[in-house]
Amino acid sequence: FMTMRRSIVEDFLAGRYHLSADKAVTYYKLHKENLSLIEKAQILALAIKANTEIKNFSIAEIYKDEALKLIKGSNDSIAESFVLNAVSHLLMKQDKMGEAINILTDAARNAVLQPVELRLLTLSNIAIFLKKTNPEKAKPYFEAVRRISASLNYQEFAEDVFLAFK
Repeated sequence: FMTMRRSIVEDFLAGRYHLSADKAVTYYKLHKENLSLIEKAQILALAIKANTEIKNFSIAEIYKDEALKLIKGSNDSIAESFVLNAVSHLLMKQDKMGEAINILTDAARNAVLQPVELRLLTLSNIAIFLKKTNPEKAKPYFEAVRRISASLNYQEFAEDVFLAFK
């Protein structure tokens, strides 16, 4: 699982979204019976995000529905964070801003209890969302992203997020 996840993420970060999407979907279909909840959540989140980037919204929607069903009642806040952040990304790309903010609000409720990397992901998505809907309110979120990124030495991540702010 770890090797495949790394490969999917590397393809995604390199802009090879079609390859990333194909790997995530294929791996999930072949291995879902043997994956833990958190592993399923991560692979589904990657399938959603990669398909969203290539505007294959119909496939992203299929995996969104499956991912939301997976986390419903699971009480696994980390799995929930992966899924909710991916779903909010899809909804933003579809210009479904009301739904996206509802999903991000749910993700934010659990963010304080999660590893700092997942908090950073959620705060980044909120900042990007607010930049599109209320730029003035986005500034404190971008500042929080800047501080957390610096503390984690995630300079490249911060640069990517701030490109979205411009």
